[in-house]
Amino acid sequence: MDDGRYNPAIDTTYFPNTVSSHYWSSTTYAGYTYGAWGVYFGFGAGSSHDKPDGQYVRAVRGGQSGSVAKFIFPVLGISVTDPLKNVNDPLNDGWAGKGVGQLCAAEGHLGQDYYLRNGDCAGKPVFTIYDGQVVEVMNGPGKYGWCDDSDHGWGPVVVVKHTSNEGFKVSKNAIISLGDCGTDEKPKVIYSLYGHLSKESIKNISVGRVLKTGDQIGVIGKYGVDQNSWTTNHLHFEIKDEAGFSEGAWYTSNPGECPGSATQSCDAIGVGTGYSYRKGFAPHRYIPLFFISDNNFSSVRFISMDGTCGGKEPCYSTIQTAIDSASTGSLILIAGGTYSGSITLNSIKSVTLQGGLDATFGTYTGTTILKSAPKAPQGSLTLNNLKIVP
Repeated sequence: MDDGRYNPAIDTTYFPNTVSSHYWSSTTYAGYTYGAWGVYFGFGAGSSHDKPDGQYVRAVRGGQSGSVAKFIFPVLGISVTDPLKNVNDPLNDGWAGKGVGQLCAAEGHLGQDYYLRNGDCAGKPVFTIYDGQVVEVMNGPGKYGWCDDSDHGWGPVVVVKHTSNEGFKVSKNAIISLGDCGTDEKPKVIYSLYGHLSKESIKNISVGRVLKTGDQIGVIGKYGVDQNSWTTNHLHFEIKDEAGFSEGAWYTSNPGECPGSATQSCDAIGVGTGYSYRKGFAPHRYIPLFFISDNNFSSVRFISMDGTCGGKEPCYSTIQTAIDSASTGSLILIAGGTYSGSITLNSIKSVTLQGGLDATFGTYTGTTILKSAPKAPQGSLTLNNLKIVP
């Protein structure tokens, strides 16, 4: 129960299907054994009812609890202190950086960078995004060096393997369409890569170590200490499939030769270091925002003023239409612009509205303005990065 919330009085990030009603506990009322205690999640209060009464129940697991089932992001948003609650994109909360497939140093980027918009992020903690096991630790020149291995620009790298018997959810929005080279759309195994770390911070990390969601891997490294190539300290982060992990780097089979645009096809062996050397070419990689959202929310919807959403689907031109079609536990991403019209959630479901994205939904450079304050006579609305100007 969360005293700072109501309708329902609980954190719907972790309990997205909670109804604002009465839920049974397993405790009999001591003064009246025909009754039992319960919790009313409308505004958060204890109550007792006769045992034959019809109330909601919540399934719980006995014994020691494990890590949360949701993914988190690898760096903390500036408004977040608990890693296990770091489920919203930090690019919407104090961080910036080039994304997967974006043009970077005249080359296509293979991961998502994170650096602070204000201040130096060297020394900031880095967390594992999901339960897994360390499969690589690179703390010197080697696999993740430059094409000719002359300069270990990556700095220290840790790679963690994550497994799901049921398989991870992947929408087409999470995959770069250009040259995806058969990126696995139903992976049961994925890998998260954390680059440009501090040497000192990962000296006790070894292959085989089991990590839980939110465990700290290390901290972001510093230019001149941990690597000598990137003056802007940052984390380079990747989520990739089995083929992306096993592909190897181009220079391992072509020593001294950096891959050029002509080699960027699905027949090429690997794609170099942190770049594919071709804009929009990021085979076997997933875009973190969409991959994590796919697995944390029941569905993801998109809204833009022109109704195109940069090619993302499903796309809507009004917020109300998206809310009406959303299932409980949905995330609705809204491009910058001024949206008029009333916004009302009038059914028992939880929906998150997140604004400020650009027209491509690749970064947070837009301003989303609502001319009417959203209302939720029923259900629960969570609002992020929205400006209300009646």
